[in-house]
Amino acid sequence: MSHEGDIFLRISAAIGSGRSLVFIGEMQLAGWQDSHNGGSKVTLWLPDAEALECFRDLTARKGKMAGQRLAVVMMEVLDDESFGSTPAAPKASEPVGRAQPVVEPSGPACAWLVIRCREPVFQTWLAHIYPALWLKHDFQNAEPRARKVVLDLLQVNSRKDVDGDELALRRFNHLRVAYAKHLESRVV
Repeated sequence: MSHEGDIFLRISAAIGSGRSLVFIGEMQLAGWQDSHNGGSKVTLWLPDAEALECFRDLTARKGKMAGQRLAVVMMEVLDDESFGSTPAAPKASEPVGRAQPVVEPSGPACAWLVIRCREPVFQTWLAHIYPALWLKHDFQNAEPRARKVVLDLLQVNSRKDVDGDELALRRFNHLRVAYAKHLESRVV
């Protein structure tokens, strides 16, 4: 296995050269395991069954056998929708201090929207497809403008609301599929 700095540079170079990406999207940590006979593994939840297709394709090419190596770069989506890491839990020997409130994690739709709203390609697509909504929000920075357009489209107050609202989730899936088709049409 490669050193993480080296793998990041190799991934960046591969993306820059136009190589195909296996998966772009959000996943949610379902669990992890470390055992003497099974090794270390992480289980991730995908946003929907459609996201699983790229992994099915990988195993189909290898005679329905898993075990393909994948280069991965992951960042945590924090409760405030920024990227980073949550502070590590204090060790047993350290004083704990005041208890922190428990905050429900954002769901996969929210995470997808947070990432997309930061992407210039998504911002440009939103401005082109929904020009009236885009012009309605007067922000100098495109990211908060994209966020407001998405909130209007999905009829929610926060992107965190999408995963728990059936109608908003349907609107989200329509938006996600339309954007995916746009991206596919750009690839020649």
